[in-house]
Amino acid sequence: MTPGSIDVRFANGDSRTISDALRVMEEAFDPKFGEAWSGSQLIGFLALPGTLLGLAHDGDEPVGFCVSQTIGHEAELMLLGVLPSHRRKGVAKRLLQGLINQLIKAGVKRLFLEMRTDNQEAFALYTEFGFKKIGLRKAYYRNASGHCRDAVTMARKITAP
Repeated sequence: MTPGSIDVRFANGDSRTISDALRVMEEAFDPKFGEAWSGSQLIGFLALPGTLLGLAHDGDEPVGFCVSQTIGHEAELMLLGVLPSHRRKGVAKRLLQGLINQLIKAGVKRLFLEMRTDNQEAFALYTEFGFKKIGLRKAYYRNASGHCRDAVTMARKITAP
């Protein structure tokens, strides 16, 4: 791999990949929103059937990750994060496309996600990838200070090219 190129790999999650994902998550998610998972939450989630962890590396450095779960012909993108230093460089797009490719191989027909309605950068990315708004959950997310934010539910069909 050449320096500065992004490599995306998917795994079920072992101690190294979980550690890499947690390092990225610590920097990628603003604590004021309370979206980051703890190590035990991530380990517990990845122990469930149908889970997948995608990691993006720039050389040997982890710079982004995504976590999903598949049940039958449906999957949900649970988390996607990119280091602030690597944003707007195509890392999230590479992760999302890599996940979609994995889901196509697994026979998944539909991918769902949920996000804060005020996360406009994420909304633009997901819309670019064909996600459509299918629902709204009022006051769904609550941060440590008790402030509530709405959540939008989005979905897209997964089809082989």
